[in-house]
Amino acid sequence: MRSRRHTACTALLALLISTAAAPSVAQQPSRALEIELSALFNEGQEAFQRGDYAVAADAYLEMAALDTQKTYWVEALHNAAVAFEMDGRYAVASETHRRVYDERPKHPYASYALYRSAVTAERALDFDEAIDGYTTFHNGFGDEDTPDELTEIGFSNEESGRDALASSARLLSYSNRHAEAAKLLESFATSHPKAPESPIMLRQAIASYGRAGDSSSRLAAIDLFLKRYGRSGARLDVLSVMLAKANHQRDVLNSPDEAMHTYQRVLDIYSGSDATPGSPEALLAAKAQYQRADIEFARLKELALEGSPSQQKKELALLLMRVKTTTSTYEEVYTHQHLEQTVSAAVRVAQVFEHAALTLRQARNTHPRRSAAHATHAKELEAMAAPLAAEALVRYATVLKKARDVGISNAQTVEALERLHLHDPVAYPLPAPAAIPHVEERQLTSKLIYSYDLR
Repeated sequence: MRSRRHTACTALLALLISTAAAPSVAQQPSRALEIELSALFNEGQEAFQRGDYAVAADAYLEMAALDTQKTYWVEALHNAAVAFEMDGRYAVASETHRRVYDERPKHPYASYALYRSAVTAERALDFDEAIDGYTTFHNGFGDEDTPDELTEIGFSNEESGRDALASSARLLSYSNRHAEAAKLLESFATSHPKAPESPIMLRQAIASYGRAGDSSSRLAAIDLFLKRYGRSGARLDVLSVMLAKANHQRDVLNSPDEAMHTYQRVLDIYSGSDATPGSPEALLAAKAQYQRADIEFARLKELALEGSPSQQKKELALLLMRVKTTTSTYEEVYTHQHLEQTVSAAVRVAQVFEHAALTLRQARNTHPRRSAAHATHAKELEAMAAPLAAEALVRYATVLKKARDVGISNAQTVEALERLHLHDPVAYPLPAPAAIPHVEERQLTSKLIYSYDLR
């Protein structure tokens, strides 16, 4: 819509230039004045057609100033504003368009002038003025019938009203006014539920609420999106929003059980689709699977072998079971064929084995110290821990080599290198800190340049 608005409007404006200002209305000025106005109109037309937009603008402004009966005043100012636009003087163009609306708000061209004042203010980077213009247009004309005069040039109040609301939200985001942007974007989706832009606007509202730190409104917008588009929306959009909901449940609501359920919904939707491994949808499925495994890993970390020998046997059985299920969940990420997610999951698998070994080595030995039973129990725990620790090192080394081969470096590969470095600093050296370049002392005072010979 924006490209259409910013390119097609030039042709529409040129059409108004050639037709709207022709002196042919019932309320005629005096004959002498009419001749002078017509001469100024022709002067403006000729200058505009040869590309002398500054001269054209001056002629139209003079025409408007002389038209004391306001017979052609709107059209003359409009043409002047168009000439300013074509001359790249967007701030003046915006002021001129806005003057038409402010002084003649009931004129058929009033809505068009207001809309153009916002567009040209945006081009002039006057975002506050543009936001005001877009918002005023949407509130005043977005639901109004389009005058025949504007319909004839292809302008629609309704369509432009939607565009104005979206543009206001976009500019609010540019200005870091995320809470206001989010409300406008959600208002767009609510006011225009059947508009093709609505799903996009609602997704942007979700993002803006997140940037504004409004978690409750963000979740409400997520639920609205899933209720409205969960079955009929674009699959990639639905998966993305559902994944955002699961992350919100985990990180903000601190509800891992609900998050697990929602992550599984993402995976179910993906598996029921025709999306293939390696696709954008597969990346979202891989992220959901990875987060499910992270929740399982967090639960595994809660286990500790601290009870009596009989209790520790039960705790040990639970620990080994969770090691198996958690590693299996991480390894399912591989099936989605997204390299970075696969590498990250493989590092996590190594961390699971390493943590299990650490848990065994930190188990509480309830037998009397220096007793044979104490020594035997310690040996039994180490016998189980050593293979897990060794497996962790093998996994770290394997995934680090793979990551280097394919050029992937992220937080997980850094952790893998750090763990291997602790085991074998020679084979796995850490990168040297980046050298801080020496900065020479410089002359900080500015000097005038008296010559343009800069050899």
